[in-house]
Amino acid sequence: MAIDIEPGEPLYAIEATEYPTDMPAGSIEHLMHVLGLVADHRYFQDMQWGGPAHDDGHTPIDWELIFGSHIRRLTDYDGNPTEDYPARLLKIAAVAVAAYQAWDRAQARVMAEG
Repeated sequence: MAIDIEPGEPLYAIEATEYPTDMPAGSIEHLMHVLGLVADHRYFQDMQWGGPAHDDGHTPIDWELIFGSHIRRLTDYDGNPTEDYPARLLKIAAVAVAAYQAWDRAQARVMAEG
């Protein structure tokens, strides 16, 4: 099924009270907490790197390299999680959001240019 939406238009809006009810108790709140942590990391990345002005200059290959850099640092040479494993996962999630936002803005510019 194809979904026809404009770039930047949300597919859906979630409220903690409207999330699927078949999830175990507490998981909705935990999801919202984790998504909040990802949003915090995005904010710090924007402060560190300059936000859209910086992100929009990245190509898909650039994003792949950034992801790879973080993913390679998740575990040590024995396959054990590194000390900063949870923080690294949040950084990877925040980078994914940054890449999506940059892509979404690029698609909106293409649509606007007609």
